[in-house]
Formats: sequence, structure tokens, C-alpha cells
Amino acid sequence: MLKQGLRTLLIPIVLFIVWFILGGRLPYVILPTIGATFSAFRELLAIGELRPAWMWSMYRIGYATLLSVIICIPLGLLSRSFKGVKEVVTPFTNFIRYIPVTVFYPLLIVWLGIDESMRIAFLFIATFFVFFPAVMLTLESIDEKVIERALTCGANKWQMVRFVYIPATLPALCRSFLTMFSVGFTYMIIAETINVRHGLGYLMTIGSARGRTDMVFAAILVTIITGVIIDVTGKLVIKAVFRWERRS
Repeated sequence: MLKQGLRTLLIPIVLFIVWFILGGRLPYVILPTIGATFSAFRELLAIGELRPAWMWSMYRIGYATLLSVIICIPLGLLSRSFKGVKEVVTPFTNFIRYIPVTVFYPLLIVWLGIDESMRIAFLFIATFFVFFPAVMLTLESIDEKVIERALTCGANKWQMVRFVYIPATLPALCRSFLTMFSVGFTYMIIAETINVRHGLGYLMTIGSARGRTDMVFAAILVTIITGVIIDVTGKLVIKAVFRWERRS
């Protein structure tokens, strides 16, 4: 476990060293120094821009991913339980997966305008088509012996959902949720480029327009640190809550 943790930290440490070495040698607009980046971080904090930017980005990603969970898990359970639902849903979702998510952005602007609903819808689409295949794959990977045993005991479809499908897949679904959340961060920058006043993506866009590469790097660092904290904390919580998974 310790060696794995050290390997995980190796890449960030190497990147930090390379940044430290090249920061003062490359042009400022290409790579600001570490000191300039942290100065921009303190500046954003002092003028009150960083906190609302972070909160708005988390709100948008959280809202969109919550919608994905609310729709994907019941839809996946229905598809697993009823063949007719699966025959309708699976081909459609498989087809949509081949369409780049960014294609929907201009369409959503036309359909929904440039307010928050458009950004939430865009992030929802981006996360939905990552999470739903993971839900289906997890449900399909349940041990057939467990399913056969439940059916032998007389379980109906709804009892299968409650006592077999959900308990057997919950740890994997929680891990898939963390992956989906990271996808939300990936598309956050795109979602926050039009008609926004706050957001980490907005800070990156404004910093780029002003030639403030240090501001862009500061917002990127906040995004990375937030993602790492959520990922590490989420994995620890999943490991603590589902101890029985390792024993089984």
C-alpha cells in the first residue's frame, strides 16, 4: 500500500520539479513561475473571486452528476430486470456514445439559451453517457450463481432489485460515480465559457484573455486539488463503508 502511494505521488512530484526548473526560463505567457502562480492564487482570494468560482463550479458539477445518478441507476435496474426496456435503451445509449459531447453544446445554446439550465444540461449529458454504460456493465457482471439462487428461492423482479442487484453492485457504482464526477470537471471549462460571472472555467477563460497565465494556472491547480481530494476521500469512504466486499 505504501509503495502504491509513493508511485501515485511520483508523477506530481516530477511535474512540480520540472515546473520549478522551467518556470523562470520559459516566457511568462507559456509557463509562469510557481511563485507567480501562488501570488495569483492569493490575489484571487483577496478580491473575493476564487471562493464563489469554486462554489459555482462545484454546484454545477454536483447538480449534473446527481441528475445522472437519479436517472442512470433506476434506468439501469429496469434494463437489467426487463428485457423490453433493455432492447429500447441500450441501442440508443450505445449510438449516442459515438457522438462527441461537445457537439451538444451549440445545440443546447439554441434549445435552452445561455443560462444555467444550458450548462447543467451539458454537464448532465457528459456525465450520463459515462455513468450509464458503467451501471449496465456492473449489473451484467453480477455472479449468475447469486441470481440463480435468488430465483430458486422464489424472488420476483422487484425483490431481485432490492436484495440482489443493488447490494451486489453498490460498491462498484460508487466507484463509477467518482469517475463520473471527474468527467464533470473535464467538461466544466467548456460549460463555463459563455455568459457566466463565476466559475473556475470562467477564471481560466478570463485569465487567458488577459494574458494572465498565472491566473489560469492558479485555477487549474484548484481544480486538480479539488478533484484529488474528492477522489481520495471518496475511495476511503467506499473502502470503510463496504468492508464486506473485501472479505467476500
